[in-house]
Order: sequence, then C-alpha cells, then structure tokens
Amino acid sequence: MDWYSIVKLLHILSATLWVGGGFTLMVLATLADRAGNIQGTLQAMRATGELGNRFFAPMSMLTLAFGLIMCSFWVGFSELWVLIGLAGYATTFCIGMFVFKPTADRMGAMIAR
Repeated sequence: MDWYSIVKLLHILSATLWVGGGFTLMVLATLADRAGNIQGTLQAMRATGELGNRFFAPMSMLTLAFGLIMCSFWVGFSELWVLIGLAGYATTFCIGMFVFKPTADRMGAMIAR
C-alpha cells in the first residue's frame, strides 16, 4: 500500500466518523422528538453540545488535513471538485462552530437550570 492509499483511507474514515456521527445524533433526536420523549430529545441535544469540540471538530480537521495531503500527492488544488469540497468544508465547519455549538450550549444551560 502506498502513501496515497493510506492517506485516502484515513480521509474516508475520518469523514465517515464526522458525517456519520452527526447523522446518527440527528436521527436519535428526531426519533425521540416524534415519540414525544422530551428526556431523549434533551439528551441528544446535550450529546451534540458535548461532542462538538471533543469529537466533531477533530474529525472535521482530520478530514481536511488528510484531504489536503491527498491533493498535494495527486491532483493539486486547481480541480473544481477540490474547490467545491473546500468550500463545503468551510461552510459546514463554520455552521457547526458558530451556529450549532452556541445553540447547543445555550440549550444545555437551560436544561441544567
């Protein structure tokens, strides 16, 4: 296995954990909300706030880092799909850090009170 294949594997694993973890939390919160389980909904919100900096931010950074390393090995940064990917990453990272995290923190504080 060459270096490019190893970096690509790590890129895919970190992206799967990042996106899959967020999707799983969203499904859990939706199921709890539809069932009328307020405690389950609050637990999902609390988990989102706690995992934001500990799990989702590092996984997103690793995804970016491995993607950049992969681009430096192979296609460079001039391909359109690479630029679209970087714009998508910047958008989701900013929404997560500046919208979802503060909202989850405020809700966690309200739950604690």
